[in-house]
Amino acid sequence: MNEKKKNIDYYNLGKILPQAVDLEGKILGGVMLYEILPEIFINVSKPVYFYKESNKLIANAIFHIVKELKLHPDIIIVTDYLKRKEELEIVGGAYYITQLTNCVPGSTTANFEYWCRIVQQCWMGREIIKISSESINNAYDIKNDVFEIINNTILQLEGIKPISNKEITLTKSISSVFNDIFLKNKGKIISYYEIASCYWDRIVGFSSGMTLIVGASGTGKTSFVTERLQKLLEIHYQYISIHWFNIDHETSGSTIRKFLSNKLKIDDKSMQAKGKKLDNDMLTVIVGLENEFSKYDIVFEEEQVFVDDIKDKFIDFCKKRIDRFNILVIDNIMKLRDYEKASKQNETSIENKISNSLSNLYNQTRKYNSQIIALHHFNQEQESKQNASEAYRPREEYIKGSSNFRNVFEQIILLNRPGKYQDILNKYSEYKSILKSLVIAEISKNTFGTTGIIYFFGNKYNQYKEINCINEFIYKNIDL
Repeated sequence: MNEKKKNIDYYNLGKILPQAVDLEGKILGGVMLYEILPEIFINVSKPVYFYKESNKLIANAIFHIVKELKLHPDIIIVTDYLKRKEELEIVGGAYYITQLTNCVPGSTTANFEYWCRIVQQCWMGREIIKISSESINNAYDIKNDVFEIINNTILQLEGIKPISNKEITLTKSISSVFNDIFLKNKGKIISYYEIASCYWDRIVGFSSGMTLIVGASGTGKTSFVTERLQKLLEIHYQYISIHWFNIDHETSGSTIRKFLSNKLKIDDKSMQAKGKKLDNDMLTVIVGLENEFSKYDIVFEEEQVFVDDIKDKFIDFCKKRIDRFNILVIDNIMKLRDYEKASKQNETSIENKISNSLSNLYNQTRKYNSQIIALHHFNQEQESKQNASEAYRPREEYIKGSSNFRNVFEQIILLNRPGKYQDILNKYSEYKSILKSLVIAEISKNTFGTTGIIYFFGNKYNQYKEINCINEFIYKNIDL
């Protein structure tokens, strides 16, 4: 008899049930504040998961408002719903609901699903304790069938396991794929944009996905990306929107001048009247370009931001442009990492956070037909371990930071400019003018198709002409 009491007390005396009440409040507050969170909340959570009774009632109200009324559950709507249900005073009044939104941290959108999973697991823990306690009590009674107790316990435990909402039947999946194929072939859906650049269109192209462009300092990564995007805009501007984060520059002016330089064949120094002023004719041409550039939907961000800020802003950017191909440019990802250091985490943790956040961002925006382009650097070993005989050909292993950066991106483009290395120019002095203009883009990773090398002839005006091979420089003396 004493043994029986000892076992029952193990579950009922001095034990605090698994709970995360603080997180419950942050989750509910986040759902009411951020428009992107209710959909995630509905998919991964349930009102029953909440431990605090008032939070459970508010969660139930949010579920009804989202699923039945098809509205965003902001503070006013949730308060009104609970008032009409005569549950407002039970949950603590309008003051308690307002307090929930006041305790929402800035990292809410990045960590939201993780928080929901914690609350869910606490509920699962409570259910396991409840089911196990009942089974133990039933097992003490010799009149009960022990096999029936085991079966009931297993069934109840299986019932609390989370069920994925992402399961799709084969029939539904095939129908979706076929419909997608037909719509794309009829031109109803555009999923791939060509820029009339032979190898680029064949190997890289512009389509939904994540692309990492890596180059040593001074390679001209920003100029290269600007030129590629400008070609894209010139052909498809009515379908394209670009959200450009200038983390590597104080203002967006330097990037905009690269667009102008490409079009006008004027270098940055001349545009800023350093040493030489432009004549009136050229100034008139520049003014005339205003109408052309006004057609382009490009939004520049100049503030130093955390990755969570980028995530929130780009999701909002895409939601306002659901019928367009939305491109996010981050220039550059290492500056983003440096800014994240303010969080006092170690570099590996920061890099993992950035990688995971960008991957989550793409998963959330791929339905809007998005592409993420991040510019990046090599570490110091890239130059110290290579030499002129290899033309300093870059390798993935020398990409700065943890391997996580390489793993999450589907395309990796390694940019090289042999002419920036003096020992190469000395070794091949007869080809100095050619080498100074040579730009090599090596696609080292491409989950969408083949890898390969693309050669370009680049000039100081941020123009890049694709060529078949280096010999074209020598035999045809290509000039832009």
